Amino acid sequence: MHSDTPTQATPLAGRPFVARRVVRFAHCDPAGIVFFPRYYELLNSVVEDWWEHLGLPWTGLIGQRRIGMPTAQLDARFVAPSRLGDQSGGAAPDLRRPVQQPHNPPLFV
Repeated sequence: MHSDTPTQATPLAGRPFVARRVVRFAHCDPAGIVFFPRYYELLNSVVEDWWEHLGLPWTGLIGQRRIGMPTAQLDARFVAPSRLGDQSGGAAPDLRRPVQQPHNPPLFV
């Protein structure tokens, strides 16, 4: 399920990749608060966009080449509820992940 499209993406050349998400109706429970497993769906859609930005879309990696992308560990700390219409960087989650290749400074994804 990939119901969100990034509202902004910047090239990785010297800058971090940024993909913003908006909390949609499908992410929320009847009270309009994000149902916690939906955060992981949002995160996964960002990961898919990042790989596509690198020129390696999951449709090619997983579908055609049969190369999987397992998640070994995933943790979350919930500090405030996210609500319908929130955007990442505001009340919605701001997801950052350092990514580093040998001999290069880290990028945050």
